[in-house]
Amino acid sequence: MCEVISFKERVKNAAIKMAKVYKRALVNKEYLIFSKSFTSNKYYILSSTETNYLHLLGVHSTISPREFYNKCINKTLEVDDFDFVVNGRSEKEVKGSVRRKITALEEIDKIISKSAMVEESFNRNRVSCAIATANKNATLGFSGGKKSRPKTLMKGYELTSKAVKPDLILSRKRGAEEFDKIIVGNKNIVQDFLKSVDGSFKIVDSLR
Repeated sequence: MCEVISFKERVKNAAIKMAKVYKRALVNKEYLIFSKSFTSNKYYILSSTETNYLHLLGVHSTISPREFYNKCINKTLEVDDFDFVVNGRSEKEVKGSVRRKITALEEIDKIISKSAMVEESFNRNRVSCAIATANKNATLGFSGGKKSRPKTLMKGYELTSKAVKPDLILSRKRGAEEFDKIIVGNKNIVQDFLKSVDGSFKIVDSLR
């Protein structure tokens, strides 16, 4: 007879499973996104931290976001470490949102990729983001600022007709000064980008 797993247990298991993927894809890397069609900024640097993980999952916890993330990484998260109590929302509504976010988390390492679309000034329901990126299965929105932080995670492709294919996506290891990998674009587009920012951006010579 199969054991019935509670929804809370499923959320716990998913949070633990995807924490390492989140770390590998977002915490350990930073991304630069450039499009000639951008109007608010010439480019965006997407930079995620351990403390963003709890918010993206959508649950409420009495422990700190960092401790929550560390428990996921260390596989010590317990069902008593979180709940679905959010002011102004019913538990049913929160659970539905968390269920969709868990599905979207499965795409976390694929959203910023060759197939990505991006949209400036992205708005959805009560959430406003400086920029969002998406593939056909998930959408990840970011705040503004010198470095854009994760702000919302949604199941499915939620961008509007304003979305564009980025001209350039570069990546670098967290803590590094120079971007060293092209995800979208080529060296000619790197040169176009460097001209648009007065050639002062730190990119490894092999990409110039």
